[in-house]
Amino acid sequence: MVFLADLTHFLRAVFWRWQSWAGGSGVGGAVVVLIGLWERSFNRSITTPVYIAIIVGAFLVGAVFTAWRDQYRMVLELTARLANGPALKVPVNGCYVDTREFSWHEVSWRKQNASCIHLRIINDPKFPTEHGNANGIGATIAFLDSNNTELFNLDGRWGDSTQPSSVERGQSTFHLLTVDLPIGRTREIDIAFKYPEETDCFAFNNESYQFPRFQHPARRLVGTWFSARVRIRGPNVDHSWIVSFRNPGAGSGLEVVGCAAI
Repeated sequence: MVFLADLTHFLRAVFWRWQSWAGGSGVGGAVVVLIGLWERSFNRSITTPVYIAIIVGAFLVGAVFTAWRDQYRMVLELTARLANGPALKVPVNGCYVDTREFSWHEVSWRKQNASCIHLRIINDPKFPTEHGNANGIGATIAFLDSNNTELFNLDGRWGDSTQPSSVERGQSTFHLLTVDLPIGRTREIDIAFKYPEETDCFAFNNESYQFPRFQHPARRLVGTWFSARVRIRGPNVDHSWIVSFRNPGAGSGLEVVGCAAI
């Protein structure tokens, strides 16, 4: 069925090009004019069979060629776009842990240091062209336990995007899920955090802002060894990495064990 569908598209493309040429447009019209000039110059007439052979045969060959050429050029253009498109990578030491001050308001404002894991992404295409910018990309993160069993998945938060708490009440935060990443620039994705004096860590994204101390109960990570499968998607973009990390428990911060493209 696929073959018949492809053949139908091909024959339709050939027919419309042949009809255009036979109707006197483009190259077809030029050929008809040249035939007329040849007949006048040499005072000779082209026989009907030869004329039909030119209109049917030669124009058919030309129609087949132009149908192939148009598809070939389209393939070349699409190939060039893909080859010169965005190339998202994790730079050296791009998966890291740092300490950041979290602040929230209960009865009054409170602050506390947290150990946080981030994944830094750079857009580094081999050939920087207008097709190399990554626009409208979003991240999803699946968290797995030490047995590689998926615990939950969520929309990733771009660390340098607007904090949901800064968005006016009643307004959607959907626009915070996607960002642009121009050529040569970097952005980072928040993955997880932990207050060092506590035992468990938590996944972190925009939903975390809705809960006290940013600790979403359904995003609690109980245990020691975890992995986060990060996938970034957008127009001409689909990249994934696996981030392995460890929670030593109370009295310690988080530790990155490894990061690899998948």
